[in-house]
Amino acid sequence: MLDINGTLIFTIIAVWAMMYFLKSFLFGPVLRISQERHQLTDGAKKESERTLQKAQQLLNEYQEKIKQAKIDAFDISRKQLQVFQEQKQALLLKAKNEATEKISQALQELDKSIASTELLLQKEAKTIAALIAKQILQRDIQHGESTTK
Repeated sequence: MLDINGTLIFTIIAVWAMMYFLKSFLFGPVLRISQERHQLTDGAKKESERTLQKAQQLLNEYQEKIKQAKIDAFDISRKQLQVFQEQKQALLLKAKNEATEKISQALQELDKSIASTELLLQKEAKTIAALIAKQILQRDIQHGESTTK
């Protein structure tokens, strides 16, 4: 049977004191540190998730702004190209009108020159015809009339 003596009581008290000491100074702080660490890592994890979400949101906003800036730049380029094309058309029309006007003026001058040349040629043709007739016929012809010498 079990004999209760001082050693058994001392052992029970020693084990109980050791458990109390280990619980107070070892297991308690270790568990408390483990819980704090768990809370800190969970907090850091949640904070990093929030930061990551915010970064993703900023990235999306940035990409949207870049997309809008490209659209705006394209619109500006398109409008500028349209202005240049309109200016080109206006310059071409102006050049065409000026060329048409110069051609018209040149044709008028040419018509005047042709008319004056025709008159001159008619006068000279009559003079030459009279000279030829005089040489061939040996008589003067003046304006369609013949005279004998």
